[in-house]
Amino acid sequence: MYTKRQGEQMNPTISEIELTTLQSENINEVVNLISLSMNSNEGRWAKNTIDFHFFCKQNNIDDGRKYFIAKLEGKIVGMSGLHNYQWGPEDITWLGWFAVLPQMQGKQIGLHLMNATIKAAKNLNYRKIFIETYSDDTFERARKFYSKYGFKESGKIEGYINKETDMVVFSLDL
Repeated sequence: MYTKRQGEQMNPTISEIELTTLQSENINEVVNLISLSMNSNEGRWAKNTIDFHFFCKQNNIDDGRKYFIAKLEGKIVGMSGLHNYQWGPEDITWLGWFAVLPQMQGKQIGLHLMNATIKAAKNLNYRKIFIETYSDDTFERARKFYSKYGFKESGKIEGYINKETDMVVFSLDL
């Protein structure tokens, strides 16, 4: 496990990052991560969605969602997920709540997390991943990351959040 020395910048290697499935006891930590890396509205929406996911699990209902976390030295530094709508095509999935702590961005954690998420999607026999993001400045870095990774802009819903903020949808064929 990576141990940071005083004054040293944290630059973890891929082998030092532990990827695992999100557990209910980590909900507040991932909601905080999402709020910090995106904004408080996204954190609030994530809380509702993740709470609902664990409610479904407790009641043996498949909500079509899987969540993953990246840990470094026991602390959650990133999260990702996949969700498949019950009313949509069985071989299509959406990326859910992809986020890395702001102080850990630019250290390959997002790349490692995206690779693991795509591998999970392929193992679940999905043929395409969609990503919902937004046109405002808060999501500019995310849009650039998705584009750099090979996702293509597939659509836009104008005025989705408010008159100035569109939903921007990206996709990747697997």
